[in-house]
Amino acid sequence: MAGEHSDESPGGGIRSWLKKPVVWLGGIVVAALGIAITNALVPWFGGLIDRATERGDVVTVVDAQPYRSDEVGGTVAFPPDRSFDEADLAQINASDDRFAYLVDAGASPVGRAFVRILLEGNRSDGVRIVDAGIDRDCAEPLDGSLFVEPPGGAEESIRLDFDLDADDPVATTEGGDGQPAQFFPAQTISLAEDEQVPLIVTAATTEQSCEFRVRFTVLHGDDETSVLVPDAAEPPFRVTAQIDERAYDSVFLGGVACGGGDFVRASDEYFATGIEPACQG
Repeated sequence: MAGEHSDESPGGGIRSWLKKPVVWLGGIVVAALGIAITNALVPWFGGLIDRATERGDVVTVVDAQPYRSDEVGGTVAFPPDRSFDEADLAQINASDDRFAYLVDAGASPVGRAFVRILLEGNRSDGVRIVDAGIDRDCAEPLDGSLFVEPPGGAEESIRLDFDLDADDPVATTEGGDGQPAQFFPAQTISLAEDEQVPLIVTAATTEQSCEFRVRFTVLHGDDETSVLVPDAAEPPFRVTAQIDERAYDSVFLGGVACGGGDFVRASDEYFATGIEPACQG
């Protein structure tokens, strides 16, 4: 009909044909971009899903135990409200691990406490331990019963040492010159998922008696968290300063202090001469 327009006209047909390749090409470009964008986002979404579904602390504490070090021996002290009779002494001497027995009974290592801590990474994209500190509660040195078991050799280990008498204890390790060097932030500890790292932490005092926990600062991506060892639900680690042996309520000598044998109660002669007759022969 007159006045009607149709794309079937020569001019309209050309215009329609010209439009179709543009639409077709645009569809290919959009589809290609969609695939590229999707492929680029897959790892991101995967990581997001992993982070959303992962549970628990970024670092798992597999084990944390005080132990007898060959460097300082197994000398321990008790508060004054704990006494020992001959039956108690027999039980101590009969135990497979006298140091562990005494610590479990409430003793504090004297001078320096050694702790083995086993940590495990708990994130698929890994974490880093970037710092370590000490939470402490200190009082006067213990002066109850002293169990003397000197060291029998030397021990060399990579470890984190803390001076509890310092105003702000920081983790140190032995430097190349043999002197203490601050461990963090010059060094960090990386942990992949399920990777384990054993650490030796020591805490020393010459002035006081302390309960303490180790606080690790852990970086996961941009998030920083703290992991307390042992946690608040568990008993803390302990250490006490060495004082004059005559100031203790009682002293027991064992190991190399008594011919390599069992603990015996120190006699008056020991305090007068430094020699215990029961440990001779």
